[in-house]
Amino acid sequence: MILLRGIAGLIIGIGYGGLMAALIFLAIRVQGDGGPMIPDNYGWGRMILYYTTLIATSSGAIVGLVVSLSGVNKIGGAIIGLVVGLGVLIYIFWGTWTRLNFDLWSILLIFVLLTICFVLFPVGLALTGMLVSLGSIRLKQIPHKNV
Repeated sequence: MILLRGIAGLIIGIGYGGLMAALIFLAIRVQGDGGPMIPDNYGWGRMILYYTTLIATSSGAIVGLVVSLSGVNKIGGAIIGLVVGLGVLIYIFWGTWTRLNFDLWSILLIFVLLTICFVLFPVGLALTGMLVSLGSIRLKQIPHKNV
């Protein structure tokens, strides 16, 4: 039964990464002209899509596996997801403040990026942890035979 809970947690965590990839893909496809840069805006968008998908899928799988195997309740699952998400957020923005020009536009850009990443990672992984916890609790309630 613990193997089934672990697989279900992995599937839900990987599903979170797939959902983030789909949302970012749609946001990239909405933009208009590719632009004259090499790589152009589509190239930068694909790079961001690949990295975000890799980070979101791996962190979602870690949260799903840890929450499902530990068997914590909804609050515990949310805390595990929040801690992993804050770790990812700190890792992404670690050296940003030293390279930042302290003019208004740079500060606003960092604020917007930090807000988007906060919604994507800590909040999204906390919700993923809660969902995995609910699924794990449901799987524990299924009667099974000891073979």
